[in-house]
Amino acid sequence: MALVRISTARLVYSTTALFLALAIMLSCTSSFCQAGNCGGKPCGPPPPLELKLPCFEPRQQRRCSAAKCPRVCAENGIKGCKDAYCERKVIPYKCCCPHYYVV
Repeated sequence: MALVRISTARLVYSTTALFLALAIMLSCTSSFCQAGNCGGKPCGPPPPLELKLPCFEPRQQRRCSAAKCPRVCAENGIKGCKDAYCERKVIPYKCCCPHYYVV
């Protein structure tokens, strides 16, 4: 009879441990535990890309090009920026100056 009690105790312990592990796994794979917790509601769009270079929005979007961005940077006080480029990962597009000096 003692052998049956030990087996029953092990079975209860194993079953409890299994359900506890399953509950933990399910609770942390839900949307509540994922990054960007929105409290059960659909999350909004991610924050806009933050540019670390001095970037400027041209007066007209068609002026955002490698040929015209050096002038856009010069209009904003950054001279000698021959490597200026148009950053199209952000909206509105911006002209960025990676090598610059402020006048």
